[in-house]
Amino acid sequence: MAGSAIIRQLWRYPVKSLGGEQLQQVNVTSAITADREFGVFDAASGKLLSAKSVPGLLDLQARHRAGETEILHNHSWLAATAPEAVAALSAAAGRPVQVRRAIADVVSAIDMEVDDGDVRAEALTTFETQPGSLFDSRSPLHLVSEATLQSLEADYAAGAGAVQRYRPNLVVDGITALAEDAWVGRTVKLGSVIATVRCKTERCVLPSRAQRDEVALDRGLLRFLKNQREFCVGIYLQIEQAGEINVGDQLVVT
Repeated sequence: MAGSAIIRQLWRYPVKSLGGEQLQQVNVTSAITADREFGVFDAASGKLLSAKSVPGLLDLQARHRAGETEILHNHSWLAATAPEAVAALSAAAGRPVQVRRAIADVVSAIDMEVDDGDVRAEALTTFETQPGSLFDSRSPLHLVSEATLQSLEADYAAGAGAVQRYRPNLVVDGITALAEDAWVGRTVKLGSVIATVRCKTERCVLPSRAQRDEVALDRGLLRFLKNQREFCVGIYLQIEQAGEINVGDQLVVT
């Protein structure tokens, strides 16, 4: 055993770029069940919308219950494809939208704002997702340590380590800040799931966005991540063996 940690938080984001849900247990196959199951698409261009360029999506929250993905609107949970939910998403996005599941072998184009923390540097670039996936990250699991988040609070400013800014699936403790970076290329066991650590997670403009739960807009945070962390916070994992993960499970690095 080269090292271990304890899983303290589990998160799922049933609709891409909407607020997610914190869970006590997740089932994992090729990804966490129902994670990024749906995407919000521009009805005119067909592009997959992301908070990377449409930050209003972060104002809404999604959950998955009994096989149904739902969106919270006016204190009620609505099926993600219900007309009222689509109307709420259209209002948040500032344009007519469609809500769709990922389709096997189909890629989606996403616009991303490029901004190093100086609002004058705003520009858009476009990239494509992996076939059949609404992920725009490069792996189906994303992990960060509590100590790394706390170090952002200490080294930059209060609120910089808010977990919502980084949208991880797993938050672990029992290790020092940035210790997870050294796991790249190694194998980890999380509950009954086995995964390999592919790379550090390179950040875009998203951590600087304002969000629900009093997460404030902070353009300077991205500049700090660029200068002090090489844009990276957390790690991406690739699943090698399906299984179950529970809060309180040990993560073992081999």
